[in-house]
Amino acid sequence: MRPTFVVSAFAALALAAPRPQDIVFDEVDATPDPTIYTPPTNVTVDTVAIQPASAASAVASAAVTDVASTSDPTKRDVMGVADQLKPRTADCGALPDGSGTAVNK
Repeated sequence: MRPTFVVSAFAALALAAPRPQDIVFDEVDATPDPTIYTPPTNVTVDTVAIQPASAASAVASAAVTDVASTSDPTKRDVMGVADQLKPRTADCGALPDGSGTAVNK
């Protein structure tokens, strides 16, 4: 077992060894420089619309009460759904010959 592992480790190291890549540096040097995009610097004022504190607190309180509420009619009753499930009637026995994966011989 160990010799197989050692041989496969050396094979992996041999495949991972660096090889020459034949890069043509004249073409690399001839490529144009990339265009660099930066944020605009000539903007004096940037207005951002925000919600007032009262609106933000109303949204936050609604989110908390909605999560804590258990009388939501849109939520499903788990036990009601479980009662509607029917048991499986098929047996879990062995499958007949030829119904599994095929292996070429």
